[in-house]
Amino acid sequence: MKNCAPAVAALLLCLLLPCLGWAEPTYVSDIMEITLRAGPSNGHKVIAMLTSAQPVEVAETREGWSRVKVLAGEGAGRAGWVLSRLLMTRLPWKAQYEAMRTVNEDIKDRYANFDQRWRELAQREQNLTRQLDEATRALDQVRGEYEELKQGSANYLKFKEEFDRTRADLEAAEKNLQQLGSENKSLKYSQNIKWFAAGALVPLAGWVVGIVMGRRRNRRYPGMYH
Repeated sequence: MKNCAPAVAALLLCLLLPCLGWAEPTYVSDIMEITLRAGPSNGHKVIAMLTSAQPVEVAETREGWSRVKVLAGEGAGRAGWVLSRLLMTRLPWKAQYEAMRTVNEDIKDRYANFDQRWRELAQREQNLTRQLDEATRALDQVRGEYEELKQGSANYLKFKEEFDRTRADLEAAEKNLQQLGSENKSLKYSQNIKWFAAGALVPLAGWVVGIVMGRRRNRRYPGMYH
């Protein structure tokens, strides 16, 4: 992956530089390495080694040599001279292939992560669906119990109303019974008095009758009792 870094950087520069209004970059050709020298000849000092597809910016060309500035990779920012025939204006095919392969591998990795994430989300959705079904069943059960409780409450209220009415009737009956008991007791007391009076009058009447009868006898036979 590290070996593909220059190719990827070159590909990105190829795409971005025209958009930014900069000069179109030039690339080191398919030759694996070329020398960056201090001057336009093989006798000048080697400043750096440039690899295939490494992007450079050409400042001038002279007698088969080009003065360039390294844009990325090894020796980035340095300026020097390279053979013009070792440069090309397009990204080398090998570099394009490596860059596209890197992008493709990155897409595969992203897809693998996405697929794993999708599986996790699908499993989570199944769990949530199961939990939702369980919650729905529990809610239906609670609703059923609520309806039963509501019906039971209605029956209880009806029963309580009947109970209160029956209790009121019972209290009225007890009150009436107490009143009847009082009246019965008073009646018995009056009857007892009458019978007592009647019983007392019988001897009294006998005594009075005896006196009256005795007087009558005395009048008829005055000498018999003297």
